[in-house]
Amino acid sequence: MNSELTKITAYNDIPVLSFFKRLLDPLVILSTLYLLTLALNEPFSGSYLVLAIIAFFISSYLHEQIDSYRNWRRGRVLAFARDIFFGWTIFVAILMFIGYATGFSYKYADRVIVSWFFITPFALLASHLALRKIASDLHKNGQVRSAVIVGVNEIGLKLADRITEYPHMFMQMRGFFDDRAPGRLPAGLDTPLLGHMADIAGYVREHNINVIFISQPMSAQPRVRQLLDELQDTTASIYFLPDIYIFDLMQARFDEVGGVPVVAICETPFAGVNSLVKRLSDIVIASLIQLLLAPVMLSIAVAVKLTSPGPVIFKQRRYGLNGEEIIVYKFRSMAVCEDGARAVSY
Repeated sequence: MNSELTKITAYNDIPVLSFFKRLLDPLVILSTLYLLTLALNEPFSGSYLVLAIIAFFISSYLHEQIDSYRNWRRGRVLAFARDIFFGWTIFVAILMFIGYATGFSYKYADRVIVSWFFITPFALLASHLALRKIASDLHKNGQVRSAVIVGVNEIGLKLADRITEYPHMFMQMRGFFDDRAPGRLPAGLDTPLLGHMADIAGYVREHNINVIFISQPMSAQPRVRQLLDELQDTTASIYFLPDIYIFDLMQARFDEVGGVPVVAICETPFAGVNSLVKRLSDIVIASLIQLLLAPVMLSIAVAVKLTSPGPVIFKQRRYGLNGEEIIVYKFRSMAVCEDGARAVSY
């Protein structure tokens, strides 16, 4: 059983792409900062090192959440550039707020920081365009991994479309294998049908196929087991595509618990590092919004006080994560300040 689990792996991303998705943007941001300190004859002191560490974590989180790669994958350069500048604007706003809130901003040379804020988004855009050009050239020159899909179904067709459309995946789609007659296959099959499942092992050996995606329903376990036995002596990487569409699990996430693969169907978004990032975001963004809206809230408070007797703000109990009771402070918009059986006001 354990040996079979090692053969059937949930496919997530090509390792090279995953590396660039997580590290390219932060590395470009940090490299630009370091090169600017050299160009402007500023020593890269401990203060800049602290800034670099903070920038690394913030940029890693932001670019993952914004997912500017979705437009990069589709070749929409203008939309991708918009995402880059939008994400960088948020990044700059967060850094500026942290700097002024902590009084740390005076430790940095204005010319370095201003230059960094201005140059970095263009450096990010240039690095991504260069990477896309490299990926496209490698794809055209055949320096990619060949792939086949076992089973013609919805998820298999979607994967084939992704491989064909996105050259940065460094893969070339060769075709499908399926035991059904061509007339019984789903419509929209543009990729060649290479043969039946019994032909897979021979085709893989003959054509040096690098990657095999098994897109079979769970009910086809005996057939999948037999296929794995036939492919044992090949060097191809084998991935299993679970049919998540039949369970409406489009938001599911693959993980492992003690080395055992699991599918997170519904989970709290505040687990692990996300909980820390969420807490920091709440404090930073909420504080920034409160400062910006302070005049508006003051006007509302005056209006509430002048238009009806009673308190301006009252508090109510609400229930948050894990059913924990929290206190919410609200502007009074009615004549009463109810909180269940009691009312607490200020």
